[in-house]
Amino acid sequence: MLVVWWPALFTFFSQDDFTHLLISRIDDFSDVWKFFIPVKTAIFYRPLSVQLSTWLFVYIFNLKFFWFHAVALTMHVVNVVLVYKLLSRFVKHYRLAYLGAFIYGVHPVHFMSLFWMAEFSMVLAPLFAFAAMLAFVDKKHGWFLVWFTLGLLSNELVIMVPFILMLQRKTRWLIPAFVAAGALMVLRFWLVPVSLGSEYVMSFSPVTWVINLRWQVMRSMGLPEGFRAYLNWPSIQLAVIFLSGFWAIWLSSVQIKKRILLGIGWYVLSLMPVLLLVHHQSPIYQIIGLPGFILVIMLLGEKAVESRLKFGILAGLFFVGAFWSVRAMNDYHWVTKRARIARYHIEKLQTHNPPPNSSIIFLNTVPGSSQEVYMALAGDHAVKALFGNSYQALFEDFNPGAYPPNAIYILSRTGNQMQ
Repeated sequence: MLVVWWPALFTFFSQDDFTHLLISRIDDFSDVWKFFIPVKTAIFYRPLSVQLSTWLFVYIFNLKFFWFHAVALTMHVVNVVLVYKLLSRFVKHYRLAYLGAFIYGVHPVHFMSLFWMAEFSMVLAPLFAFAAMLAFVDKKHGWFLVWFTLGLLSNELVIMVPFILMLQRKTRWLIPAFVAAGALMVLRFWLVPVSLGSEYVMSFSPVTWVINLRWQVMRSMGLPEGFRAYLNWPSIQLAVIFLSGFWAIWLSSVQIKKRILLGIGWYVLSLMPVLLLVHHQSPIYQIIGLPGFILVIMLLGEKAVESRLKFGILAGLFFVGAFWSVRAMNDYHWVTKRARIARYHIEKLQTHNPPPNSSIIFLNTVPGSSQEVYMALAGDHAVKALFGNSYQALFEDFNPGAYPPNAIYILSRTGNQMQ
């Protein structure tokens, strides 16, 4: 897996990372409890995976982003082990569970969660979700409730876990889980409501549901986000070739099994909250549902792993396809583009060694370049998070006109200018 994901270790902070650095500041250890108080300035209630985790990272590693990503990647490895244990409960052949866990581990849908620390919740939440599901299947109901509660405090998508588990077995132990999930919804959307923005507008139209599901299935098959716009890239072409080879061999071995209904339900239910979104599609929402999709293809193609040779070929094809998918996205995805923009301009600013109370002015080099820097730096959040609250950041596209006399001027460069 490290062969696929090692570039993530060297990806700088960007955008929401700086916001999280700001909202995770406390004056004393005794103030940690404040992270668990819902506030309207934070869109989502994720105290474990955002405020507490970011505070711990900074406390232990300072601002060395390499170690932030190293922790995320380590947790991803733990998730792979949990996925293997879950799959082994539902498939007959151990090779199916191995292959399924391997596919999960190298799958390109994890790109944002491993390359962007702002999405650390998408690594921590599945860890708790899968641990809860495994505990439930093994009838360790006390641990199920513990892991499920921790999952709810990491990412709101965990609310779908008890719905998924109902497909496997109905017990009274799911009742407290439903109550906890309902309490979270009441807390966030009624007692402390927040404005989610236009990208989170929902539609109950079947057309929206079908379009989003089709998009998510394409991502589940391993095709990288935005690949159709970059089909002329050699790395994308290689990814499509190897992934097509995997699916061609796999589909030639398909046999219909009744047990696949569990996997289908697992996959669709986990995505249900986001399939209704009109303006927002992201493969990262598959954090809990992807093992369900993998379970389906494992059950359908049980014959495909009867020989070690075929097992090796399939694993190799998906691995190479995922490798090139991740390499391509590392070049063109907006997460890594903005990380490169942020790093360039922060390093430029560091060379100026600005004194306290300085105003940092980002000027255009081409029309709109300071707007791109604004996005990458989350407005003035990057400057305040890395240099201090006494600094002010202004951007020509948003703040044209006369500037303070103590200003430091930085020429904004876009991602294309740095290539």
